[in-house]
Amino acid sequence: MKKVLLMLVAVMFMSASVAQAHCGTCGVGDKGSAKGAMKEAAEDWADKKLKKMTSKLGLTEEQASQLKSLMMEKKEQKAEVKAEMHDRLDAIQKDYDSKVEALLDDEQVKKYQDMMGHDKHGHDHGHDHGKHKGSMKGSKKGS
Repeated sequence: MKKVLLMLVAVMFMSASVAQAHCGTCGVGDKGSAKGAMKEAAEDWADKKLKKMTSKLGLTEEQASQLKSLMMEKKEQKAEVKAEMHDRLDAIQKDYDSKVEALLDDEQVKKYQDMMGHDKHGHDHGHDHGKHKGSMKGSKKGS
């Protein structure tokens, strides 16, 4: 039973640590120019890595160009997988929340939502879930 509870808590924290989806109502998840900035950061990363690889491997300009294309393609594929994972984790969290709320009365549901930091759109406003990453303080190994 403890393991099941720990797994549920772990899933809850993992789904909360992934970037929030955009609901279109409260503005959470709006990226605007952030998407362009993310692409620039990815290209900066690729350029730095490519420079190092070109130097260490003695790549030709053609090889370097092809390698950069491959690096950017990989980045895009990984971003797609992360988005799919977020959607799946979000669905697990919503299912869990609805099951918990079904056990509670109206007053308890309100308290639960406040405790979890969820607004009416299911977004988390105000908890730094990054601090929970990789740590389950108070849990005992092998329980």
